[in-house]
Amino acid sequence: MLARSIAVFTVAAVVSSAIAQTGSFARWEVSLDNGTTWQTGSVSALQSQTSVVVRMRWQNLLNGSVTPAEQWTSYLDAATFEAYSTTSVANGDTATDFRRMGLVPPGNPQLALTSVVTSRRVGNVLAIDRAADFAPLGGNFGVFVQNYAGGVVVSSLDQDIALLQYTLNLDGTAGDRFLSGLFIPFNTTRGFDLGLNQVSLGSDAGFFAADITHLPTILTIIPTPATLPLLAAGSLLVIRRRR
Repeated sequence: MLARSIAVFTVAAVVSSAIAQTGSFARWEVSLDNGTTWQTGSVSALQSQTSVVVRMRWQNLLNGSVTPAEQWTSYLDAATFEAYSTTSVANGDTATDFRRMGLVPPGNPQLALTSVVTSRRVGNVLAIDRAADFAPLGGNFGVFVQNYAGGVVVSSLDQDIALLQYTLNLDGTAGDRFLSGLFIPFNTTRGFDLGLNQVSLGSDAGFFAADITHLPTILTIIPTPATLPLLAAGSLLVIRRRR
């Protein structure tokens, strides 16, 4: 049931990516070369690849909740979310090296993760979550992002921000990894509640809730060329034994 619900969010996000992109987005990206280059959408890697780097970029392109003049002064106020690597069956993938968020392209990190981040497996889902969170996925605080505590305002000119980055260690299992997540509802200190897939934004006009659209990435692990003859030979052997 959990995998199905996460898959629904993934499909909805894929469909929404074809729509004109205005609003706030969580764009999931993969790097096969340790952060030198980034890919999104559908990404393929050979089975010999032992790890990839995953990041979620938050982009506030436009938001209908404020006037055009205010859009250029809006900034991320607070959010809480979980990141997911969902597969058809559970595998031995792990997640490590959780990193602070910062501007994209790299700049001075102006935000900080305010909770200890770890990973946990729930069936076929590898989740990036707050440490010691044992609640069902999407049902409790996740990785908490907070900007206003330090009095730092990130203007919309710098709104391309990597909210989370981590290393996904691959166990060599071929198949797809669906990289996405959820922004979890919570009570803000601003006097209003955030709903599912919403963040708190601030502007000259005050603070308000903004909807987030996830743009997931599918990482497909494919057999390396050298292993293909072995797989073919193994298949023939199985067929001969059945005969």
